[in-house]
Amino acid sequence: STGNTTFTVRNSTLRWLDGTGTITDAGSGAGVIQGSKNYTGVLIEGNDLSGMPDGIQAAGDNWIIGNNWIHKLARIGAYPNNTHNDGIQMYGGSNMQIVNNRIELDGFDGVHQNGTVFFQVNNAPSPKVIGNFLEGGGVVVRFEGSLGTGAVVKDNVFGPLDTSVADWPFYYYPNNGAVIAEWSNNCKGDAQGNKFEPCQPVNK
Repeated sequence: STGNTTFTVRNSTLRWLDGTGTITDAGSGAGVIQGSKNYTGVLIEGNDLSGMPDGIQAAGDNWIIGNNWIHKLARIGAYPNNTHNDGIQMYGGSNMQIVNNRIELDGFDGVHQNGTVFFQVNNAPSPKVIGNFLEGGGVVVRFEGSLGTGAVVKDNVFGPLDTSVADWPFYYYPNNGAVIAEWSNNCKGDAQGNKFEPCQPVNK
């Protein structure tokens, strides 16, 4: 659809057994919730999302993604025809808020998991990634492209990096000019989401 279309998904369980969702091929990257057009003012809150290659695919302004559990994403195919799992993948739009979610990619097997939060965009001003538990992937938080002057990543707990099959997982990786305006109080934690005390900082 086009124009100022919006939708709300709240307090729902959208779950498939691993690999049995509506997936046409390993590279399709289908999300449990997929807003592939420029939707505006979307609210995705309090949901249990699993079983597809991605948790949420998003495009458009003023999304709020909060208090969701994204987990057990479908890892399908072998390299080079394999899924690249993302908890949340953003394709464009401003003022995306990703707040108080639990996103688990189950470590990193060297092939399938990409990032818990992946902004694959040319321009996505002022995203906010605040108060989440972020676990797994080759790059836990991955930004590409322009984020304007208001990008904030703070108060998150990062699960341990899984280096069992590769030595290059990163907590954070900017590319193509991505700049974070505020990176603060991001701390390491265990695989269950418990923050280590005192905070062990995750530095960008």
